[in-house]
Amino acid sequence: MAGRLRKPPVMGGFFQRRENEVEIDNKINLGFSGGGFRATFYCLGAYRRLVELGLEKHVNEITSVSGGSIAAGAVISALAEGDFSSLLDFDRRVTTKLINLGQCNFRRRIMTKASWLAYLLPYLPKLQQLALAAALRPKMSKAFPQVLDEELFEGRKMKQAEAATEWSCNATCINTLKRFRFKSSDIYGYLLGRSSDIDDIPIAFAVAASAAYPVGFAPLELDVEAREFRDLYGTGTQKPENPAKLYLTDGGVYDNLGSESMLKSPVPLLMLDASGASQPLWDNSHMSKLELANRTLAVGLDQVVYLRRRLLFEVKQHQQLILGRGLGKIIEYWRERGTRGMNMEQLLQVEQLCAALRTDMDGFHDVEIEYLMWLGAVKIDYALRLLLPGNEQLQQSKMPELPDHDAGFATAVLERGGKMSIFKPLHHDLHLN
Repeated sequence: MAGRLRKPPVMGGFFQRRENEVEIDNKINLGFSGGGFRATFYCLGAYRRLVELGLEKHVNEITSVSGGSIAAGAVISALAEGDFSSLLDFDRRVTTKLINLGQCNFRRRIMTKASWLAYLLPYLPKLQQLALAAALRPKMSKAFPQVLDEELFEGRKMKQAEAATEWSCNATCINTLKRFRFKSSDIYGYLLGRSSDIDDIPIAFAVAASAAYPVGFAPLELDVEAREFRDLYGTGTQKPENPAKLYLTDGGVYDNLGSESMLKSPVPLLMLDASGASQPLWDNSHMSKLELANRTLAVGLDQVVYLRRRLLFEVKQHQQLILGRGLGKIIEYWRERGTRGMNMEQLLQVEQLCAALRTDMDGFHDVEIEYLMWLGAVKIDYALRLLLPGNEQLQQSKMPELPDHDAGFATAVLERGGKMSIFKPLHHDLHLN
């Protein structure tokens, strides 16, 4: 992939409001949705396009949940150490690290760190697999942030994630049944208030809490009994005493878009939505007990996504960049401007296959990563062109470069990627060469 990178053009600032154009005051917000590594690489591709265009400094805030929090955490922890000097600098400090994470046998690393018994899982009968996996869930929840730290965050604390772009990392609090939010300045929870007593909280813990999908992970525990919380919002709902612990699970259980805090913001939100949707299943003869449990949970999670999308749809300045929808208009846009080599039918199929890729933290193939990143890039690029019709440099820039793969091979990889293989890797080889 590195061989196809282009030098980013130098871009000017945003133009101010014209007639029928949303006032953005030189700022945009980004939302990074849930969806496992599918969301991680979709959101990575979108942000990378901003860097390529020289527009990343105009991002006011990133709100993230689940797999999107992995991408956001990598971006913000790098930004906290200094701006990106070029696209190659961004790729060195962010892209390469996230691709390595997505191809380091991450899920197996977590399971085997939890217990050596995890090595036996692929060889056990199904019922014993399920029983052992369930028994390992609490230990896996402790191993999750440890592996994230080893591979990505290197011991950095949330206090060290302070950057020009603010970051809200969202989890679901089991105690309150509401959103729980991490920032570099404080933590916030319903009935608790805000606390700046966060010196001990690692970035890896916040991201793991945001991404701890309940089927695979027990809730992560955060000690709060001795932390001082204040009702800085004046809600009057703060309890006089803290619980000893908060139990935190995947932020997507409450809001898989992570959009709640942005709904009333006057700053335009570009919502990178890779949350997908479960498909009707007629042939259930081969459905395992784990798949049945997963689909039962998916009913509620899908409704969360649909309702959150509806709320965003009602706010005119926000745009939803949904993986699995809208690519046809973008292809037509580029065809009208003379771009060749775009097979509409093939690319629409690619997008549908990418929208159905697994979200179980299994390793991703080069083809899966490259197409997800391209889809994120081409969608945010198109959204910016609509938002900023007067920005000549943006309007004159070329389309994000399409991955160059044999159509049959790419389709086969992506079709396989939509399957689930919990206890052993789905792809035998993750690389093209």
